[in-house]
Amino acid sequence: MRTIDEDKRARIQQAVFSLTATEGLTGLAMSKVAKTAGVSPATIYIYYNDKEDMLSRIYEQVKTLFDAGLHAAIDAAPDLDAKIRAAEWHYITQFRQYPEQARFVDAVLANEQAIDAKAKAFADDQAQPLTDLFAQVQAAPAYRPVDALLGTTLFSVPLQMLKSQATDAQLNAAIDTIIAALKR
Repeated sequence: MRTIDEDKRARIQQAVFSLTATEGLTGLAMSKVAKTAGVSPATIYIYYNDKEDMLSRIYEQVKTLFDAGLHAAIDAAPDLDAKIRAAEWHYITQFRQYPEQARFVDAVLANEQAIDAKAKAFADDQAQPLTDLFAQVQAAPAYRPVDALLGTTLFSVPLQMLKSQATDAQLNAAIDTIIAALKR
C-alpha cells in the first residue's frame, strides 16, 4: 500500500485551484490535474476516489479555512448591524487572502452537482454562524422579513464586487446599503 505524501496532496489541490481558474470545473480532468501537479494519474487515486470525491474534499477544506473565526467575529460585534458587517468583512478578508480558493468556491457554488451530499452537508454545518445571524435579523423588529434566497444574494454582493477589485470604501458602501435594505 502506498503512503500519503502531504506535499503531493498539496500539489494536487493547488493544481485543482489553478485549473479551475483557467478551465472551470467542467473542463477539469484528472489527467490534467495530475500533469499540472507533477504526479502520475494513479497518485491522485491514493487521495481521492474520483473527481467528485476530490472536489468535495477540497471544498470541505476550503470551507473550513474560510469559515475559521467567523463565529467569534460575529459574536464579538455589539449589535446586529455590526454583526452583519463583521460577517461580511470576515469573508472579504478571507477571499482577499486566498483568491484561488475563492475562485474555486465560486466554481463549486455555480456547479453544485460537482460535489457530493457529504460536502454540501458539511458546508451547511460550517455556515451555521451565518444561519444563526440570519435568524437573529429575521427576529429583530428593526429588520424586515427577507427569505433565505434574497438574504444570501444580498450578502454575496460585496464578495462579487471583489472580482472587480472594489475598494474598501466601495465595499463599506455596499454593506451599508445591504443593512439599509434589511431595515424596516
